[in-house]
Amino acid sequence: MKYIALVSILLLTAFTSKAQDTIIKRNNEKTAAKIIEINSTEIKFKRFDYPEGPVFTLKNWEIKYIIYANGVKELFENYPIPATAETSTKSNFSILPAGEFYYYKGLIITEPDALDILKKVNDKKINLLVEKTREKKFMQKSFLYGGLAAGSLGVLTAAGVITVFNPKVNAVSTTGRRGRGFMSPARIQQLQTGGYFVLGGILCEIASFTFKIQEKRTAHIAVDAYNKLISP
Repeated sequence: MKYIALVSILLLTAFTSKAQDTIIKRNNEKTAAKIIEINSTEIKFKRFDYPEGPVFTLKNWEIKYIIYANGVKELFENYPIPATAETSTKSNFSILPAGEFYYYKGLIITEPDALDILKKVNDKKINLLVEKTREKKFMQKSFLYGGLAAGSLGVLTAAGVITVFNPKVNAVSTTGRRGRGFMSPARIQQLQTGGYFVLGGILCEIASFTFKIQEKRTAHIAVDAYNKLISP
């Protein structure tokens, strides 16, 4: 019986930890969430499908009701819609960074999608930041694939799969007797050339990582400028 009780407690704990709250807005939009805070004016929550993501905020008057993880339902329809509601809803169009992705209107979107949204506001400063982000993205991809190609070529060259042909070196390598441990000049050249390619590939990957950081930083600056532009 002790073991049965212990297993039951563990199963109940696991179920509870995975239980979700459900927010239903007045437009009937549903969001699976983990409620963090509720006060007299707003609620704060995280998306259930991305608990490590940003904290979202909704005004109480935007909510129809909430169904909590324990099944309790709380109505919010008694909160009056303020006269400034049309202005306040501009915040629904803000973009929030979340790791490699972004949140927009409660949806997870990619960086290219976020940049397309930024371009639609047709702001000179934001457009410039968007173009810089795309340029850094292009450089990051170029160094990434160039590094992979150079590294692969280096490994194949060092392994002797790809032969480095140098008539003078090959001619020298055919003369004289070869004892145990002897390495021909042609083989030495292959190893050296392969090493240079591998080193070049590593340097390309470092450059790619650097451009990746710059790209993200520029994209976040552009998003911040967009959010300030649309804020009420």
